[in-house]
Formats: sequence, C-alpha cells, structure tokens
Amino acid sequence: MNDLQIDYFLAMARNLSFSRTAEEFYVTQPAVSKQISSMEKELEVTLFDRTTKTIKLTEAGKLYQKYYLNVRRELEKVREEAKRLNQSRSGQIRLACLEGWDISGFFPEIMKIFSDSYPNVNVSLECYGIRDMMQALKNGAVDIILTLGVTLLQTEGIEIQQLTEIPKIILYSAHHRLADKEALKPQDFKDETFLVMSAKEASYAGDLVREYCKPYGFIPRIKYVRNIESMNACVQNNMGVIISDGWSVVKQNANLKYLKLNETHEISLAWITGTSNENVHVFANEMRAIFNKLAATETQMFP
Repeated sequence: MNDLQIDYFLAMARNLSFSRTAEEFYVTQPAVSKQISSMEKELEVTLFDRTTKTIKLTEAGKLYQKYYLNVRRELEKVREEAKRLNQSRSGQIRLACLEGWDISGFFPEIMKIFSDSYPNVNVSLECYGIRDMMQALKNGAVDIILTLGVTLLQTEGIEIQQLTEIPKIILYSAHHRLADKEALKPQDFKDETFLVMSAKEASYAGDLVREYCKPYGFIPRIKYVRNIESMNACVQNNMGVIISDGWSVVKQNANLKYLKLNETHEISLAWITGTSNENVHVFANEMRAIFNKLAATETQMFP
C-alpha cells in the first residue's frame, strides 16, 4: 500500500467517479483505475461496486474509507504536535566549516528550511583551518563541524555523519602554460609543483596529494606553504597548482581554471560524543534529511 493509492481511493470514495478523480489529480482515468485495482488486489477485497452505471462503495470499501480517514486525521494531529514541539525548541548551534569554502550555493536554502522548523534555534557559522577547527570542537568553542571526511581520520571522541561527496579538482592559474591546452588530463600536471598546507596544519596533507596523483601514474613534487591563504595566493600568481574540492571559493576567480577529477571528497558533520547540546543531534539529523532532499531534486551543491 502506498500514499498515492490511498489518495486515489479516498478521492474515489468522495467523488464516486473515475473521471472526476482523474481530473482532480491531473491524470488519466486508466491511471486511477489501475491504482484502485492494485489496492483491491493487495487488500483482497472489492472496494467499489462497478456493476451498474452508478459507482458505489462496497461494505468493505466503507470500512476502509472510515479507517483511512481516521488515519489521515490522526496523522495530521501528530504532524501538528511534532511541529509544535519543534517550534518550542530553543538554544543555539555553533557550526564551523573549513576556511576557503564557498557554501553559499546551498547553505542559505538549508538554513531557511531548518529555521522554518526550528525558529527558536539560532545557528551561527565560523570558518577555521583544519587544525584550529578540530581544536575549537574539542575545547567547546563550536558545537559541530562541517568538514572533509579525511580530516576526521583517527580522531577519537567524536561522532561522524557523512552528508555527501563533492568532486576533487586541480586548480591552476589562467596564465599557466597548460591553460589553453585542449583535452587536458590530470597526468599533464606531472611536472608541476603541488602546493600543500604545512605539516603543522595537516600532517597528512602531503601523503594525501601523493595518493590522489597515484591513479594518474606520477608522484607529485610537493611544496609546503603556511596556510590556505598562502596556497591560494601562490596558485593565483601561477606559482604552483592545488588539489582542492568543488567548494573552493577561489574556483570562482576569473584568473583561475580547474580540472575536475574522477575522484570525490567525502563531506561529513562531526561533534563531540555525548555532547550536552541536544540541538546538535537535531541539527545533524535535519542536515542529513535536507541534503538527501536537495540531492534528490538535483540542487547544485557543488556546481
């Protein structure tokens, strides 16, 4: 049994007409008839008497009409109560995400959806480097973080929830010698300098870049820089290339180009295990549901 079949059945019970029911749902009469027949087959009863010109509910049909009407009324009551509980929830959620990300393509829509359900829960947003963000989470400066899943490896005492995946990209200057090359491939960058944040910021960063390049048959030449701002400055001034992700804010720079790789980055939420802020779990669950909904509607979370 599905909601569509129940909708058609209740409309048919009210209209006692296939044509009027079809018009109500903007479908054909055979489509309605097919759903009603499937429902009767599943319930193993006849719901409508079609032996005369006038369609009538059978006794079994009347029982199911009463039952489903009661179910819909009770469901509406539950929805209203759940909405009331959501709206009565209050507090704050301090969210952090990685420096250098542009999430404006989807995050305002997420906040609108969340705020409509939880109008009294205030969400703040701050940006951190990888190391500082993990420290802020551990010392309680933030409640939950949105980050690359790889940054959470071997981190104890946290809960992790995967949200989505976004493509990895190679960022390079529009003045780069390969900028005008047609059919550009990742292996064309085998002789380039790949900029990586210093080991102090992310000790595994160099190893990750080497791992990313392995499928393309080369070992990259690595240059460590102080932070993400230094990486961005260098690539903008044609002093190296970067393996980044689809949310990189500098991707939109007219003086930069990028090549999308076949691989993706996992994006996750993380928070301290056993957090006393109950809103964290609410936010995480809502974020997962919203991301699933946006993905289903093909909203561009990583244009």
